[in-house]
Amino acid sequence: MRTWVVVGVLAVLVGLWAGVERGVVWVIRNGRCGESIGCEHEITQPGELLSQWGALNEPGWSRSSILEYERSHIFGFGFEVKEWDYYAIMGPDVFIGLTIADMGYISVIAGSVIPLQGNINGLSFGDTYTAMEIGQSSPKLPTSPHDGISIAYRGGANMSILAWQEQQQTPGSEGPGVPTLKKKISLEWPAYANNLGLSVALEIESPGSKDHPDSTIAVATPFHNGWRHFYYNVKTNCMKPRGRVSLGTSAVFEITPEKHWATLDWGRGLWPYSVQWVWCSASGKATELNDDDKSPVVQHKFGLNFGTGFGDLSTHTENAVFVDGITYKLGELNITYSRNNDWTQPWHVSDKLGNINLVMEPIHPRNSVDSFVVVSMEAHQVLGRWGGTVRLDTGLVLSINYVYGWSEHVKNKW
Repeated sequence: MRTWVVVGVLAVLVGLWAGVERGVVWVIRNGRCGESIGCEHEITQPGELLSQWGALNEPGWSRSSILEYERSHIFGFGFEVKEWDYYAIMGPDVFIGLTIADMGYISVIAGSVIPLQGNINGLSFGDTYTAMEIGQSSPKLPTSPHDGISIAYRGGANMSILAWQEQQQTPGSEGPGVPTLKKKISLEWPAYANNLGLSVALEIESPGSKDHPDSTIAVATPFHNGWRHFYYNVKTNCMKPRGRVSLGTSAVFEITPEKHWATLDWGRGLWPYSVQWVWCSASGKATELNDDDKSPVVQHKFGLNFGTGFGDLSTHTENAVFVDGITYKLGELNITYSRNNDWTQPWHVSDKLGNINLVMEPIHPRNSVDSFVVVSMEAHQVLGRWGGTVRLDTGLVLSINYVYGWSEHVKNKW
């Protein structure tokens, strides 16, 4: 009870600070550059993310985490800082989400396991197994998306992420091999889901190096309400997972790179009190479309990352598609979905040039609404399958069919 009283007091202080300094921020904007990406600023040189006064040195987007994040440069209260590492693994049979986060006034570990097919290990389609454990101290999250962490919570959850880079040799080839980024995720959580228990042993890999990662976009985004607030976000799609996830003693999901894909959402920032966003993500395979029906079928590794509504996007968006590891930046997109709380309806994404024409058909909606004093979190995440066509500026046209991913609309006051 004492912990929640402290959380409540801190939450009130958050609200007061937000109101006194700038007032509540509630801005929904997409890119201001229209469908063209010519005026979106790409960051190409390494440097520090923040000035000595805590302001963003260079708002914009980049193809890697080229800017160095240093928490000591933030100008604000500790409880305003938001940091997290979120890993999502998805395939035709299951969705798995794992989060380590420091919300400034509390630290949390959270996990979700959702079967997407019926009668798997005694589980039913759409059963949602989820849990969150609260810590009382900062987990000291890494300052780079390529670093690892080890943390134990009082409730018994123990999670570690080992990260390294190695030269991976392609079978039958000679030479030094291809640089590959790897992570090993281990989680033992006996009390998960009312003592059902969760055990995770996964290895995730992605071709590329820290300077030139595969299928990645990073954004350094300010907010409209003042120079202190910012959000530094790095998203990596199309990672290959391998291992095992055990729910209880009998339900075991074998994770393989042939069936599943992994995504990392790495975020660090100093946020305003009230924010909301839309985020769409998917990873899988796309088929090249040719005018010649006799041409052989060519498949490409494909991923997408779309977003809107979060911060001042006058210099950039986070919209991009990834094809064979290369990031293709997109301009403004039209993201439409049901505004009547019917989360079973399709999501549509398009652009004014006709290059993007995608639809996500929902498989399973997840809805979560929590409120405590002046802190509230409302999240609607819809798991689904993406389909449609994408035309790149190179002229390549791709057909997307049954690529697994999700879309979400989140509103937070914290």
